[in-house]
Amino acid sequence: MENHGNGAGPATDNHKMIIDDIISSEYLQLIGRQSKIKTPVQYKPAVLSADYVRGYINRCCVVKRNDQTDGYEINPSLSRNVNTQLYYVITFPWRVSGKKTRTVVNGIIEDFGVEEMNKNTLQSQSVPLTRFFPNLLEFWIGR
Repeated sequence: MENHGNGAGPATDNHKMIIDDIISSEYLQLIGRQSKIKTPVQYKPAVLSADYVRGYINRCCVVKRNDQTDGYEINPSLSRNVNTQLYYVITFPWRVSGKKTRTVVNGIIEDFGVEEMNKNTLQSQSVPLTRFFPNLLEFWIGR
């Protein structure tokens, strides 16, 4: 028997998201509204040389509201189309260039370093994102 996420047994996470979106779309159709909301699509950013000069990129992550262990990165430009009743949408800066670790001069922290800044950024969000971005030096080019 095929499971359609109706409580009859376990369903895959993608299946649950699709079912949630179908239910939302059907509801909007019933009340006379069209849905522009789609299931968020996983995305991996491409870092450009201009991003390395600027020192960071903007990343965006969705996390299911009813299961905060389920999240992934999406294209920031598509974040407006996400159903925020089903997902938290979190956009944040991600350092891609600079020194790897903290720089201290005369006992004063001059720069926290890429690794520490990215970790602090992930931990300071409304939903902690460290489990979804385990490589704090992703896209980093050393110097």
